[in-house]
Amino acid sequence: STLLAPSYQPFSMKRGLKDESRQQDSFDIKILTLSRRFPATEDCFPRCMRKILSDLNAGVNVPHCARFTVASFLLSVGFSVDDIVEVFRNAPDFDLKRTRYQVEHIAGIRGGGTKYACPNCETIKSWGLCDWNCGVSHPLQFYRMCLRDKKRREKDTTNS
Repeated sequence: STLLAPSYQPFSMKRGLKDESRQQDSFDIKILTLSRRFPATEDCFPRCMRKILSDLNAGVNVPHCARFTVASFLLSVGFSVDDIVEVFRNAPDFDLKRTRYQVEHIAGIRGGGTKYACPNCETIKSWGLCDWNCGVSHPLQFYRMCLRDKKRREKDTTNS
């Protein structure tokens, strides 16, 4: 599987993702080969996550809260620790040992064993990491709604 953010295709939701969340964005995210077992669908990532990933790939020094947010989100959708460490490789202050430790800590592998959840939209917005209104209260809600819609569309096409 590959991380291809520019291939994002808008989707329609009866339960109402707002129009601005369905607009195709132009975030530049390089292609990464991933070794996940979970069938994550990168084109269903919410725009805030796509923006953070784009900035990381461009070598932008994103704040700690953005790194925590994207790492916890990627863990939640099935990325491995190794895959997430690779996502951070272009950060200007990348340190392999420190990055691995921090991602493992977020995953609950190190430290006190607490697996940290991805922050909700209100928190992400308060940190200045999102200025979109996707019509959801959590990035994983956006992701799951998109996956359900994609499966529905795939089922409709195979039954046609």
